[in-house]
Amino acid sequence: MRSRAYLLLGVLAAALCVGGCELLGLGGDAGPPRFRYGASFSLALGDTAIAQDGRVQVVFDEVLLDNRCPIGAVCVIAGEARIRVRMQPVPEEIVYTTELRVPPGPYPLEYNDVVSVGRYAIQLQAVYPEPRVEDAPLDASRYRAQMMVRPAQP
Repeated sequence: MRSRAYLLLGVLAAALCVGGCELLGLGGDAGPPRFRYGASFSLALGDTAIAQDGRVQVVFDEVLLDNRCPIGAVCVIAGEARIRVRMQPVPEEIVYTTELRVPPGPYPLEYNDVVSVGRYAIQLQAVYPEPRVEDAPLDASRYRAQMMVRPAQP
């Protein structure tokens, strides 16, 4: 009898938490993740992120090229990764599409492209996971792009 009371109490608490958490904004569908200007954030292929101020959204649209030399392989060239990103200032109707790339080799972030898109600048910092010999071919659902967005310099 006591275990039934605990079970009923547990079910009731869970139901209240789900409903209460949604009312408090602690659960449920919170929408796309938010990012801060000038700070790195990561997106999975096909995902969207929106700036904390709500003025621009970014979508990791497509992997255009990934010919990076796999870890554990000996390659003549290091290769590179290129992706397509869509940016849309809110509430504008214009959607900007740009290609970003991670250059070949172990260069510091300063060497990665910074592309101006409307009133913003975006930099692709890394594409994950790094290919490995045993992973070939890489499943597209595993891709993550680490990037940074900031207002463009006048």
